[in-house]
Amino acid sequence: MEDQRGEDHLSSWVLGNSIVIQMSLRAAIELDIFNIIANAGSEAQLSAAEIVEKIPTTNPSAAITLDRILRLLSVNSLLSMSQRPCQSGDDATHQEMCYGLTQLTRHLATNKDGVSSASTVLFLSERMMVEPLYMLKNMVLEPECKPFYSTYGANFYEHMAKEPKFDKLFQEFMTHSAKLFLNEVLKVYRGFEEWILHNWDDEHCKKLLKNCWEALPIHGKVIALETLIPQALENDFTSVNTIDDFYMMLFHEGKVRTLAEFETLGKAVGFAETKIFAIGQGINVIEFLKN
Repeated sequence: MEDQRGEDHLSSWVLGNSIVIQMSLRAAIELDIFNIIANAGSEAQLSAAEIVEKIPTTNPSAAITLDRILRLLSVNSLLSMSQRPCQSGDDATHQEMCYGLTQLTRHLATNKDGVSSASTVLFLSERMMVEPLYMLKNMVLEPECKPFYSTYGANFYEHMAKEPKFDKLFQEFMTHSAKLFLNEVLKVYRGFEEWILHNWDDEHCKKLLKNCWEALPIHGKVIALETLIPQALENDFTSVNTIDDFYMMLFHEGKVRTLAEFETLGKAVGFAETKIFAIGQGINVIEFLKN
């Protein structure tokens, strides 16, 4: 029982410090660590000293500091780790740590198409995305609380227009995210609305879909690309879309919907049928058929 309490306390401590992992991951991306390792070979493992040779720094302690960051990422399964005899200095008996990419962090290195998942980490950990999180409890306590607006005095897109760096991060995030899965969609569909409906509440979505319904020919259809929350939530990949729903609630007053909710929206404005096709990575093609 005492051991269990100790493990529970340790788990709580680790959970409370999870932001350290996220910010260490961000620092590694900003330092181009994942590309440096990837460029050394698919199974390469490099020491902090070898990585620092590729980083523009004159800090004599850079390798020591970087090693501590990489060690933290490794024990959280974000890098592989091994030991070897030190290849620098006079003490050949000294061991040094070497680090490689894991299946997860390979996606943080830029692929042959110039795309990576690194932009997702950078955008979601940007200060402007983090600050409104401190007002999350206010959404429960206060009616009509809008965390992003309360923090910056403007809605998400209005504020982004005033912040070139933030806008650039957002555009990179959207572009890279889309390229990671859009090729499969484009083999079937030549035009669709991408990640539009989750930005809006039900009434705004009805207006948008109603306009589309009125503009369509008799056998036309609206095609939307959206994340979807499963009817039965489990600790699996598709249920991770609750994170997307969280951000929509916090920043846009929107929501990620279930299949039943999309069907309700479609019927409310006159669509005869709603079809959904999963394409992987939690993304779905949704067809609203007029007849």
